[in-house]
Amino acid sequence: MLTYFIIIAIAFLVMNVLVLNILEDNYLSEQDAYLKKESNVISVVVSKYLAQADPMLNSVTQEFGEELEARVLILNPKGTVISDSFNDLRMLSQTLKYEEIDMALRGESTTQTYFLNEHGWVMYCTAPITYEGEIIGVVLVSSSLNNIFHTIIKIRDRITTYSLIISIFIAVFSFVLSGYLTNPIKELTHVIKKMSMGHLSQRVKARGNSELSQLGRAFNVMSERLEGLDKARYEFVANASHELKTPLSSMKILIESLLHQDINDVGIFKEFLRDINSEIDRLTAIINDLLTLVQIDKQDGLARRENVYLNELIGGTIRSLKPLADSKNIMLQFIQKQDVNIMGDGLKLQLAFSNIIDNGIKYTEKGKVTVTLFSSDGQAVVEVEDTGVGIPKEDLKHIFDRFFRIDKARSRDTGGTGLGLSIAHNIILTHGGNISVESEEGVGTKFTITLPIGI
Repeated sequence: MLTYFIIIAIAFLVMNVLVLNILEDNYLSEQDAYLKKESNVISVVVSKYLAQADPMLNSVTQEFGEELEARVLILNPKGTVISDSFNDLRMLSQTLKYEEIDMALRGESTTQTYFLNEHGWVMYCTAPITYEGEIIGVVLVSSSLNNIFHTIIKIRDRITTYSLIISIFIAVFSFVLSGYLTNPIKELTHVIKKMSMGHLSQRVKARGNSELSQLGRAFNVMSERLEGLDKARYEFVANASHELKTPLSSMKILIESLLHQDINDVGIFKEFLRDINSEIDRLTAIINDLLTLVQIDKQDGLARRENVYLNELIGGTIRSLKPLADSKNIMLQFIQKQDVNIMGDGLKLQLAFSNIIDNGIKYTEKGKVTVTLFSSDGQAVVEVEDTGVGIPKEDLKHIFDRFFRIDKARSRDTGGTGLGLSIAHNIILTHGGNISVESEEGVGTKFTITLPIGI
């Protein structure tokens, strides 16, 4: 706060000096003009009295002195005082040697300011006295400037007092305002430093609708997303490690059993190898799905754009999954209400639809999986509805999370990695579409996929 006060005080000091200088110049200029005018008037009036050596000269001089509240001297061409409005006998007959008097005798009216020890500041004004075209004397008016300087000093004191009060007010106001403006920035800087150290749960306080508040709210949104991404990354690594560890642990147990047991039965030996091969297949499926997710996450938008005839693409997907459906006595049905074409990546879309339909088949026993294709409001709509076990209400919001399984034992029995729906979800979003799910336990599940036709 001291810094603010010093800066403002210096600014007001400079301003006060300038104002006072202007006032002083203005007052002195006015006094200068006034004395010159009055001196010329006096010179005209007294010229006749001086030329005729009229005794009334002293009376006239005194009258002008009283009127002007100044000392009026009348000098002859030699600079000798012949009349004094103060009627000071010591001044009479004295010869004054001033440059102003010499200039007046040359016909020039002049003024000059002096500081006298006894009288303070005074202004001398001289004017030539002419009579019938000749200079016959000089008028010298001596006017005290003390009243003017007293007035200026009073104004200076008032300005200084007001300036001090205003300076303190502005300093306090500036300090409060700067705190109001800089504190949010300091807080934001502090939070950013904390976040750079890994504390992603930090938030700033955003109040009001100022630009800084809007920045704070935008920062909090970014922080929440970063925290969510970091949490998702942590969970992903933990889940991936767990999923990879499970088949590896199973293979290790099977291999150790082969190494430490004397197995002479070829059938048992082959059964162990089949189990190991199954775990390898499962491990390979997890790795492939992870690589697919990484590839999708890396892409900014679509890597390929081509005309995709959804009727043919979904029809081919259903044909490839029909043997799996038949093996479970599930009726796989495709209803095509319209021919629908979109622009997109056909291979990735096929993977997405395959994962969703495959999920419906795996979680349905001797029921039906129906795929319906149509268009609505410029959107391609694909509905995948099954009559399976359904999804508990509390699990619906996690259905697209990576490695999420409703029934972990059942998922492993069906060969699922817990990544299929997450992959499908990411692919649909990459195409600018949307995927939603409705489900009721014991009744079935319905996935609705919408894709923009004009993408």
